[in-house]
Parts: sequence; structure tokens; C-alpha cells
Amino acid sequence: MNKKQIKELINDGFNRLYPLTHWTWRDHRSDMLDYELKLQKKFRAEAPSSIKWDHTNQTVAKYFVLYAIKQALASDHFRARDILHCTKTYITAQALKDHDEKKLREMVIDFDWDAFDSIEYSYADLSFKSLEEAA
Repeated sequence: MNKKQIKELINDGFNRLYPLTHWTWRDHRSDMLDYELKLQKKFRAEAPSSIKWDHTNQTVAKYFVLYAIKQALASDHFRARDILHCTKTYITAQALKDHDEKKLREMVIDFDWDAFDSIEYSYADLSFKSLEEAA
């Protein structure tokens, strides 16, 4: 998977979450994106200036919104201690699942989660995991 395909996959998944913009009185999709974008910008600002990123802060932030939704849908148990090591986006995704899991699943029902799982976040950027790395 090349850079363009990674970006297209992430945009596809993020666009599927559009109903979250008017699901309740808040735009949850935008809230999660803004939060992740802030974290990504801060993280990259602290990195050495000679690094050239393959993906924009926006694409990486969308990746983490999708990742939080995936984690929420995959987990049936959310314990209080989970809060110690999670972000606001993760908690929001869990809350959205609790609000209406069926609707949340419908948004991403035919999204290519296998391809999404082949994307790796490291050194503040996204890359494709080779088959050897995935095994």
C-alpha cells in the first residue's frame, strides 16, 4: 500500500463517520479530530526539524479517530482503569458505542478493516506494514 492508498483508505473510513456530526447535539467526529490533531501537532513540534513526514497531521489525526472507533467496537468491556492509558477520543468512541452500537457499526460495516490494520503508526507518521512485519 502506498502513501496515496493509505490516505484514501483513511479518508474513506473517516467520511463514513459523517453521521457523528449530527448524531447528538455535538459534532463528535469534529471533536475527536480536533483533539487528535492537537496531539499530533504537539508531538511533531517536539520532533527534530529535519524529519520529512509522509502524511499530514490531518491524515494521522483521522487515523487515530478511526482507530478509537475500531477499538470501541472490538471491546465489550470498558473498565475504570482503562481511562489511565487512553485519550479523550477513545473515551468518546466508547461513549458513542454505548449510545447506539448498532448505528455506529452500520457506519463502518463494509470498511476495509484488514487494510486499515496493515497501517502502522511510528515516528509520528503512518506506513504500510510489510507481510513479514505483520506475521
